[in-house]
Amino acid sequence: MSVVRITREARGATPLAAVILRRPGMIDTQELCRWINERVDAKNQRVRSVVTMEDVPHSTVGKTLKPVLREPYCLGKEKKI
Repeated sequence: MSVVRITREARGATPLAAVILRRPGMIDTQELCRWINERVDAKNQRVRSVVTMEDVPHSTVGKTLKPVLREPYCLGKEKKI
């Protein structure tokens, strides 16, 4: 699982979880979102949505490429912190 910050123009940034399921269709994304949020204490760390993927983009050394992962979901320009 990888969590990235998605920029929304009206709301600011919201967390999005990208997961790889061992068996496709084994859990509903809304159910998985609830399961994650029940285990996270801080409200700003709760995910708004979950997407399932077959694979997440990785660099040649194995790091998750978060800018590539968030690109299809961003509406505004991503700010670097």
